[in-house]
Amino acid sequence: MSKLEDIVPPLELCRRIPAGRFEESALAWGRDVNEGEFFVYPREDIIDIVSPAPTLAEILAKLPAAINGVGVLELALDDRAENNAGRYVICYNRYGVDSALEETTQLESDNNPATAALRLWLWLKGIEK
Repeated sequence: MSKLEDIVPPLELCRRIPAGRFEESALAWGRDVNEGEFFVYPREDIIDIVSPAPTLAEILAKLPAAINGVGVLELALDDRAENNAGRYVICYNRYGVDSALEETTQLESDNNPATAALRLWLWLKGIEK
């Protein structure tokens, strides 16, 4: 059975979200005060919020459709190579982009599409890996 933790990026990545961002996310990472374990619950059910836990839809809503007016945001299942089977890829496609704009493109992949999307969002915000 799936858990809420399966549809959001991991806590380590969510902790890199700057304060004040994704505050409207429906889910959040919290801490069980008695056991000290981390969990994902609806935001309104958590007293000790550690970090927002944005879903793929919430992250995609924050990503621009293009960078510097060029490119297309894409999310796909990468089945091109055997070792990448089942990995989701999110990127800004560079069709028609000249080499001067190459540094504005980025590709992220992960088995969890929300994780790949959040990595791309963090890259766009200039938050180092």
